[in-house]
Amino acid sequence: MKGCKIFFMICWKCGKEISKKTTYCKDCRKELLKENFDFEKVLIEIANGTSLTEIAKRYNLTVTGLQKRFKTYGYPHKKRDIVEQYKEN
Repeated sequence: MKGCKIFFMICWKCGKEISKKTTYCKDCRKELLKENFDFEKVLIEIANGTSLTEIAKRYNLTVTGLQKRFKTYGYPHKKRDIVEQYKEN
């Protein structure tokens, strides 16, 4: 298209070209999310009675987003599975 300018940004971490509304590429964003989220601690809290809603609000996520994050990184994402696996006696 004549006269149409397309702008690209560069990922702050690795330098790849990304769209103009983002700061990091998908790979770097995924790494950052994993670094800033203590899965084991959160799973133990859920197993000991803290609701998914409370934890999701703490991390500024929805319950579905929280469950998707667990599923993406290979942790159990259903509450009954979490309780079964991480329940402290």
